[in-house]
Amino acid sequence: MVTSKLEIKKSSFFKDFWTSSSFKNCMLLLVFALVFTLLLASKHFFFRSLIDENNIARQDVYAEKTIEVVDVYKTDQRRKELAQKLDPVMRPAEDTFIMNDLDNLVASMYQVKVSDLPYAEKHAKLVSMIDLPDSSRASFLASFFLNSPKEVIETTVTKAKHTLRSVLVVGITEKDINDNNILKIIYRNTDRETPRNQMKAISCLLEQVIVPNMVMDEVATDLARKNVAESVTPIKVTFDAGDKIISQGERVTKVKRDALLKAGYSIVQINLRGMAGIFGLFVIGIFAVYYYLKLFEQQFLDRRHVFVITLLALILTFLSIIIPPDWSIYLLPIPAFVIMLSIFTNPRTAFFITVVLTVMISSALWLAAARISVFIMVALFTAVCTSKINYTKRFQIIRVGLEVSIVMLLCILALYLLQLCLTDMAAKWFWSDIVFGVLNCLFSGIIALGMLPIMENVSGIITPYGISELGDANQPLLKRLQFEAPGTFSHSMMLSTLAEAAAEAIGANAPLVRVGALYHDVGKLKRPLFFIENQNYFGIENPHCKLNPRLSKMVIVSHVKDGLELADEYNLPDVLKDFISQHHGTTLASYFYTQAIKQEGLDNVAQEQFRYPGPKPKTRETAIVMIADTVESASRTLKEYSQEELERFINRLIVEKLNDGQLSDCALTLKDLKVIAETLSKTLRAAHHQRIKYHDNILEELENRSKQQQKIIPDDKILPENLKSDDEKTDN
Repeated sequence: MVTSKLEIKKSSFFKDFWTSSSFKNCMLLLVFALVFTLLLASKHFFFRSLIDENNIARQDVYAEKTIEVVDVYKTDQRRKELAQKLDPVMRPAEDTFIMNDLDNLVASMYQVKVSDLPYAEKHAKLVSMIDLPDSSRASFLASFFLNSPKEVIETTVTKAKHTLRSVLVVGITEKDINDNNILKIIYRNTDRETPRNQMKAISCLLEQVIVPNMVMDEVATDLARKNVAESVTPIKVTFDAGDKIISQGERVTKVKRDALLKAGYSIVQINLRGMAGIFGLFVIGIFAVYYYLKLFEQQFLDRRHVFVITLLALILTFLSIIIPPDWSIYLLPIPAFVIMLSIFTNPRTAFFITVVLTVMISSALWLAAARISVFIMVALFTAVCTSKINYTKRFQIIRVGLEVSIVMLLCILALYLLQLCLTDMAAKWFWSDIVFGVLNCLFSGIIALGMLPIMENVSGIITPYGISELGDANQPLLKRLQFEAPGTFSHSMMLSTLAEAAAEAIGANAPLVRVGALYHDVGKLKRPLFFIENQNYFGIENPHCKLNPRLSKMVIVSHVKDGLELADEYNLPDVLKDFISQHHGTTLASYFYTQAIKQEGLDNVAQEQFRYPGPKPKTRETAIVMIADTVESASRTLKEYSQEELERFINRLIVEKLNDGQLSDCALTLKDLKVIAETLSKTLRAAHHQRIKYHDNILEELENRSKQQQKIIPDDKILPENLKSDDEKTDN
């Protein structure tokens, strides 16, 4: 028995969970995330579908325009070849040991010269000490050393050292040794005035001590090879329009990949793990937007606003994947997206959603973080500029585009100045980014203006521009109200003035209040003669005098239901239907309630039977129209419109609404009510101003005065001096 109860309880819990709104919202958000993931991943899988897992093309691809790509492989090979052919940069190494070898050789030969050995033995010993390939040169040096006086030997050795220093400064390489260029180098660096026998002796001495003293300078060699490599002009491959880029079954090389990239195909391949990463990123982003709206902007969580947000986000995502790779990413119409979303929601919400969506798209497409920062700054300034729009002037949206284009220009310029400190490649895309970015912002206002009517019709949301259009007196429903119920139309016009002023005073949506006031009583078109403001115009007797109070109440109260039916017939937006249904709330029809009590007795009449169906006002705007409607109607019974009388009168009506609970569901504060009362008082005093009372016999009085003046003053004196003739002036 216990088990069955637990099972029932568990099944009930799961049933409630599956059918709950929270579960449905989660599923909807996951579906959104999946759609965005597939849309972004399609850019990567579009290229993948052209090749198989072995990097072989599955179909022929032709160039639709002239494409020029760099053959990176051949260019690198050419650079390597030239760098390898370049001789290493050599520099002289430490050469003190060579000079020491010369000193040691000369000292050894001098010891043999001064020894007591016979001449023949000295000569033979010197020849054995001298290591020269040519024995005749060794014999000459031995003879020169033995036969020359000490002064000549010292002079020769000094000149030999000087020549050796000159030779070592120039440097001796292995190639000089192998090519037998040593003697030429020695003679070239020896004093020309040296006697022939001394010059020969110097060459013999230095020939046996000189060794290569040059080593490779690795830093200079690498720099020289790098300069040679950079000087190589890139080898380019051109595909004219109509040329085949790749054939079916052909292996995709680096050049082919670059050509496909230029042709508009993505070369990034994402597997299932990559898709899971994008999906996870979008799940986080979408849930962040959902909870932001739920906590701070709950009025935008309805079906229509979610539809608009999703549709605009899908359009922006789609445009991000179809922008050609060789075009600037600053073509992404983020300013237009912010403007549109600001108009349908508000600038704060638009900026938050734009930041989240920009981060998700940029991460999925691997855009640079610096470009993301530009988009975020532009989105911020677009939201700020849009918040200052006067929705009665459509050109102000164009002006937003002009202002944001300046911000885009400055952001891109600042970014490239920063990047130029790091690399010279930043200037490569500078002008294209500037041009595309500025044009994007300039046309963002035009794009938003063009899409607004379409989005309004598709979503059913009324924007401030749509509200302004509905406020035109030439609208069909208002035209009918003007001719079929002129008293009601006059009342609505006066009410719109009062309510709009009150809305502006407390910072509510004044344009919406004005238009809502114009349409709040359209239900009276069904039976206009049953409402007192129209009876005077048509000059008829009040039909309620012949009706039962309960029937009269039904006729009067039914104008709310009739107004909603007319709103559906004329496709009025829901926001205006709220004014029709809520402008009376659940107020008591007190006149007919009192009449019923007189006829039936207090015990037989309940207040609930004589109340409007409601609902009570849910927003500040509908509450303002309710208060202004009550004040405007009741004020027509006043005989005096002094400041004190009006303020006391209006405050009493507002207190009655408060005590009746009609303002309990809206967000009006006591401070707002005080400001509304003061504003309504001022506006009513201006509307009911007094004029000076003129006498009925004013013309008769003026004529009598004129006759009296003619009796006192002669006729010839009545004319001014400047109108008399010359003769009259002379006579006088």
